[in-house]
Amino acid sequence: MTQEALAEALSVSVGYVSNMERGITKISLTTLAKIAGAVDCELGELVSGTAAMEKDYLDAEFSALLSRLNQEEKRMLLRLLKTYLDEK
Repeated sequence: MTQEALAEALSVSVGYVSNMERGITKISLTTLAKIAGAVDCELGELVSGTAAMEKDYLDAEFSALLSRLNQEEKRMLLRLLKTYLDEK
């Protein structure tokens, strides 16, 4: 979601959203609840952190992208990944 879209959903300025993202503006619980609604998540997810959800998201995102590849593309990606890990 862009800053513009979030600003519109919250009825605030883009500058206000930018300041929230940079930690310049303190966010009220009411505003946080509106943000949760705008991005379609639970308020608790925003408040408690997302480390576990981030892993689930990354796994799901990787799986979705992988499912779009044919077998040859998957083999190529596997070779690239192995090379990357060997060089790391």
